[in-house]
Amino acid sequence: MKFVKTKYNDYIYIQIYINKEEMEKKETREKINSMKSKNSKIAIFVNGNNNYLESLEKIILLKAKEDNIL
Repeated sequence: MKFVKTKYNDYIYIQIYINKEEMEKKETREKINSMKSKNSKIAIFVNGNNNYLESLEKIILLKAKEDNIL
């Protein structure tokens, strides 16, 4: 599990990148629930593969091509 935390305008934005096996673990769900608060927004990206960084790279490249950046 990897996560990115950013604070902006009194809100904490958290992006969690996790694979399917990790998401099924009780301790992982407890950790995610502990991050939730009134001033936080959480986005969870679940990937069925163990190597979700490779999948993120593909998503970024596709988006860059759509936006004619590449």
